[in-house]
This record gives sequence, C-alpha cells and structure tokens, in this order.
Amino acid sequence: MSESADLVIDIEGEELATVPAGGETTLGRVADVVIDENQYMHRQVARVYDAGERWWIGNTGSKIVLTLYDRDSGSRATVAPGGSAPLPGNDTVLSFQAGIGNYEINLRSGRALHEAKIAVGLDTVIQDVELTLSQKQLIVALAEQMLREPQAKPVIPPTKDAAKRLGWAITRFNGKLDNVCEKYHKVGVRGVKSTVGNKAKDRKRALVEHCVRMRIVTADDLPILDIRDENDADE
Repeated sequence: MSESADLVIDIEGEELATVPAGGETTLGRVADVVIDENQYMHRQVARVYDAGERWWIGNTGSKIVLTLYDRDSGSRATVAPGGSAPLPGNDTVLSFQAGIGNYEINLRSGRALHEAKIAVGLDTVIQDVELTLSQKQLIVALAEQMLREPQAKPVIPPTKDAAKRLGWAITRFNGKLDNVCEKYHKVGVRGVKSTVGNKAKDRKRALVEHCVRMRIVTADDLPILDIRDENDADE
C-alpha cells in the first residue's frame, strides 16, 4: 500500500472516491459520495474527515448505527448516531443496515492508525480512563500472556492465578476488577459490566481485549507486575 495519507473509499473494489489528506467527505443517499438511493438510508449517514493525526468518521444519521472493522487486527467498534470514532486501522470496513439493505464500504489509508482510541455512544468519545497503579497491574496481569506472546492464541488466566501473580488475596483482586470494569463501562466499553449471564471470564476477556487493542497496556508495562504497593486502596 502507498504511504500516502489519502483515504480511498470503495465498495467491492469499485473506487467511489479518494479524499486527499486534510480533506473530508460525506457518505449517504444525497451526499458527496452517493452509496445508494435506498429511501431508508439517511441523506448523509456518515462524515469522514482528516483530524490531523488520523482519519475519523462521524455518524451524522439519526437512527442507523455504524460498525467499524479493522481487517488487520480484527478489532470492531460501533458508532451510534451523533458519535464519532477514529478509524481503527489502515484497512477499515464500514458497515451498516438501512431498511433491508446491508452495506460494506472499504476505507483504506496508508497512515498509521494503530493507537487510535475508539469512540462510542451518543457523541461520547472514550477518553483515556485514569487508572491507579494497582488497577493497571490488574489489567497487565490478565493480559500478560497476550503481551508476551502476541502471536499465540490468547489465554486469560483464572482469577486465582492472576491474583497470585500480583501477590494479592482473591477478594482484593475481585474488588479492584469490579472497580476498573465499572470505569470502562461508564465510558461505553461493552462486555465489562457484571450482569446476569455475563460470566466473570467474559468480562475479563472484554476488558483485556479492549486494553490491549487500544494499547492502554503494552509489553512495556510488564515490569509493573513486580511492584508491590500495599498502601494503594482504590476499591
């Protein structure tokens, strides 16, 4: 792929538009880039624009939810009406449904976008959540295998093993897990809230996958696993 920061928009290989670096365009039924004349599609369903360091997409519709899928990493995110998000990768698929029509639009750029933070909700962007040392230690303990062996099949350790890795009692670990999951739930991260039917291992996986994908924790954070601070109380 070219190192150009231009954004190419296509459907099934048919190029619809190339947006130059620093530019913007709209997608929809009556827009800069016409996707379809489907009456159930908003006149402008999305706005794509260069925000300086990365390309962003805004959901300009009132009912349609947009889904972003990064072909390289496999990460997904949804953008509700009024919300906005940076494109999560150089080869992003934008998909949505309008009436009985399902659409997949390719958004391709040579710009590095791997550290983008995903935006969700009604004009709500997930900002960096402030974490205490122990909260970050908890996430790193759960993500340790993924950080050390990024090419291997991801394995989330049982609570007792992650707690032992940190030298914590299981009750302390669970209290901090509840706290950090609640922080991410409040900013729109899906799957981290403890609910009926959502098993503990599922919310741990949702938390870890979000934090690794968004580079909230990286291999550079592994040394903090050996720090002991019994005075840190944040439950």
